[in-house]
Amino acid sequence: MKKICFAYDMLFAEKANLKVIEKILLDFLEKEAVACWFNGCHTTFNDQVMETVLKIRNEYPEKELKVIDVIDPLNIESNTFNAEEEEEDDNFPKGSVDEFVMAPMIDGRAERNENYFIAHVRKIEAWIWTQCDCMLAYYYPNLPDRSYSLAQRGKRIKNLEVIEINHDVTKEMIENRIRALRPEEKALIENKRAGLPYKTIASELNISEQRVAQKTKRVIYKIQHQVVRDLKKIDNEYPEFPKLIVRLERKKNNGKGEK
Repeated sequence: MKKICFAYDMLFAEKANLKVIEKILLDFLEKEAVACWFNGCHTTFNDQVMETVLKIRNEYPEKELKVIDVIDPLNIESNTFNAEEEEEDDNFPKGSVDEFVMAPMIDGRAERNENYFIAHVRKIEAWIWTQCDCMLAYYYPNLPDRSYSLAQRGKRIKNLEVIEINHDVTKEMIENRIRALRPEEKALIENKRAGLPYKTIASELNISEQRVAQKTKRVIYKIQHQVVRDLKKIDNEYPEFPKLIVRLERKKNNGKGEK
């Protein structure tokens, strides 16, 4: 069975992703069964993968395409485990998860301090990658954001095939936005794309390493939001997922019920 994981951290998820994901999954399914490993279904890209999985299941019921939801042991409040509740809490369509897998208990600084929650989640993600033999990495090589870093980490894992997902139109939009940056902003992006560590850039600019990181991330966010606006202008290429609104409303109502 082919085990597939995912790397992503993008504000935009073009509709073209749906066809790309479908082709990749169907190509694998021609040879063997496939299991898609998730750590919850909380992002637009997750939604796109799940939409594709459900479509393939409906059109090709003879093919074995599984959904695996990895459970963080720190999120389990008691020894009791309810699959239906976990599926709903992790935002999967009802009845779509085939198997729940418990991640190992990790003991470290991030696990003892709730302020380091993101660092803990990244450890769970890294563990998932080691359980799989293929990663679908949704990122743009010309935009050095977190999704780019995740993909590069995936490429360093032994026996993990990394398949890139990106689109030429969006790539060109990113380049256009970078060319339009102010010189100091453009320099930050170019240094980051060149792989220079923040410490080296800080030394050259005579400012703190933390300040360089903040300024670089701010420019990246600026580019991402500009590209989202650009995508919305071309034939509704950027998808709006009302499902996210439904999730927020459900959480709001659940909160009221607990009071």
